[in-house]
Amino acid sequence: MHQLKTFTAFLFGSLAMLACTTPAEVASRSEAEGGSTNVGGGTSDSQGGTASGGTTNGVAGSGAVDELRSALAPITAPDVTDAEYAAFIADSNTFGLELQQQVVATQSLAAENSVFSPVSAQLALAMTYGAAVGATAAGMKTALHDNLGGVKYHAASNRLMRELASRNYTNTDSQGYVRRIELAPANSLWVDKTVAVKTPYLELLGQQYDSGMRRVDFIGQPNPSRLAINAWVEDKTHNKIKDLLLEPDISTDTRFVIVNALYFYGTWSTIFPKTATQTATFHALAGTDVEASMMHRSSTWKYKSTGSTEVLQLPYVMGNLWMTIVLPSAGQFEATRAQVSGTWLASMTEGLTSSYVQLAFPKFKIETPQLFLSDGLKTMGMASAFTQTADFSGMTDLNPLYISQVIQKAFIGVDEDGTEAAAATAVIGETVSLPPTPIPVTVDRPFLYFIQDQTGLVLFSGQVVDPTK
Repeated sequence: MHQLKTFTAFLFGSLAMLACTTPAEVASRSEAEGGSTNVGGGTSDSQGGTASGGTTNGVAGSGAVDELRSALAPITAPDVTDAEYAAFIADSNTFGLELQQQVVATQSLAAENSVFSPVSAQLALAMTYGAAVGATAAGMKTALHDNLGGVKYHAASNRLMRELASRNYTNTDSQGYVRRIELAPANSLWVDKTVAVKTPYLELLGQQYDSGMRRVDFIGQPNPSRLAINAWVEDKTHNKIKDLLLEPDISTDTRFVIVNALYFYGTWSTIFPKTATQTATFHALAGTDVEASMMHRSSTWKYKSTGSTEVLQLPYVMGNLWMTIVLPSAGQFEATRAQVSGTWLASMTEGLTSSYVQLAFPKFKIETPQLFLSDGLKTMGMASAFTQTADFSGMTDLNPLYISQVIQKAFIGVDEDGTEAAAATAVIGETVSLPPTPIPVTVDRPFLYFIQDQTGLVLFSGQVVDPTK
């Protein structure tokens, strides 16, 4: 078991969507940096440029990257009501957990530890959705469970990113412990230098997704372009996600890559004392018993038992993010996992009450290989986006342009320092009266976990079937 660094706590993920043409003719690059409806290559009738930037940045070992973004300022107060946003969050969980189920099935992860970021997948696909037209857009609308309509959906995505960024917090408590939340989503569009990107799409990215366009040479230098993307992802995830894209993923046919990177770091509101961590038996899904490092702590947490499952929420500092643990009864893990959905998770987290719990919980660390999401997304309704009949003319008139693959990698590490909700720790744990008899919760068998924002949005989710792997 690798020892995590002090206060290293939790969750990093990133997703890239790749789209490429067949070897077809593409528009030649214009010498103009702006002043046309298309930006970045080719020209059309001028309607006034709104692009700014045009700087060239070298990424070590990966060639030059020319950056350009809309001159329009990001929208800081997205036009979406609280009711619309609440519906968007519910629909996002429906999308994300349905995609997770597809990933588990198509990537043969049913018997493996896993971590997945539904929101990272959603944001990368949302930016791509903004470029889709006609039947392609309709298919993506279905897959994403967009019930708001495109304009409102992008506004809600903007609000989501701003609310996540607002969770950040750093403080040092009276005992000298650093209590910290860092939640940082980042987006980027990487386009071949020959591709003429339409100004309205660049404006959408800049205003709603705080992103611009990075022009690279996929045709002439596919591998240096890939390395530039990977370097950006490493930087945005504090070097936790490396080699997101492998050499076969980028070719001379690639024309654009859309990337979301999501980094989360936090401390538990109630830190587990390291001196209480002991080796204990965990009953792995494979039917074998393994010796795992089990953390121990008694505290007041939100909890309920349904008879077939126990549900516990462990908050992070400041209390607006938490890990929801769903622990099925012995022998019920697979049946429980089969029920996972947005509606199911909402039902699991209803009716939790503050209970004094004596918890034994395993330390674990999971790093996924590449997860390929395309098959699941096709099943969910956006199959046309992966065919040569796809229509992404909202971005560019280049044709045919279609999605070739959607890839995600993710990491999670849990130790005594954990991640989240602060002041409540001292108040809850240090009462003057005698504590009630604790409810024993021993997480010594396979379980599901969901990292949730205070809105209920699932940021990361997965399962632990053997914490020693």
